[in-house]
Amino acid sequence: MKFVNKTEKKNQKFKKGKGKKSKCKDSTRQPKVKGNIDSILIAKNGKLILEEYFADANVDKLHYQMSITKSITANAIGKAIDLGIIKSENDFILNYLPEVDKSKIAKGTEKLKISDLLSMQSGIRFKGNKAKLRKGVTKKNHVELYLINTSQIPENKNYKYDGTNPSILLHILYNKTGKILSEFTEEYFFNPMGIKKYKFNKSICGIDAGAAGMELRSRDMLKIGLMIKDGGVWNGKRLLSKEWVDKKTAVHANADQPNHYEYFWWIHEAKVEDKTYDVKSARGA
Repeated sequence: MKFVNKTEKKNQKFKKGKGKKSKCKDSTRQPKVKGNIDSILIAKNGKLILEEYFADANVDKLHYQMSITKSITANAIGKAIDLGIIKSENDFILNYLPEVDKSKIAKGTEKLKISDLLSMQSGIRFKGNKAKLRKGVTKKNHVELYLINTSQIPENKNYKYDGTNPSILLHILYNKTGKILSEFTEEYFFNPMGIKKYKFNKSICGIDAGAAGMELRSRDMLKIGLMIKDGGVWNGKRLLSKEWVDKKTAVHANADQPNHYEYFWWIHEAKVEDKTYDVKSARGA
């Protein structure tokens, strides 16, 4: 209750414009003042024990997701690997992108693996005029434009967080299954979990966006967290292999930082009194 009351106190400051100022200039994505929380849900032993909503939020209202959408993308790629649709995360991405003209792309992209994209270590660094390129983007040339308009991919690729990596991965999923992210996720996750209310954003080429823009109810966000916590099982039914969940939630990048990066998920340590816990999480602005 102390936590809930503290949250409400911060929310009241937010309402009055007295909270911490936001650096985000896009008011459609993030308000001018940070600190507002619209729901808190806590589950213990798989059961919901606390559910609080604030401001205009409620149990059936969709919550706009930014980068948590990436975590859903990682689940979809993992399921495609479980099903054998994608052979392995160690495969080269070009094996799944026949629409890309290999004679045009930047040097080094031929060595990029699916795992490089999942860990934000593709080394892709956009160069050029984005506004100019956006005018001619289609499903067929979207990935090719990414791979042409990048600096040369170095041998030793560093972690850099961006939306390019999930965008390319969703083209691989689309090429192999004929399904966009919402269709694939609905079939293999949302339907078995009883998640019926949701929305997905569209990318610039028309397929679903893998980096941001999904909308879910808070209860359904919690379901996904519990499924991952239980090694890919929901209500006794396996939706993801434990092998993929373990692999996905292992440290793959940013190992020297407090917040380590997994496959579009995060891990950090939380100290509570004399105990330290590994916290695995989906995160987004």
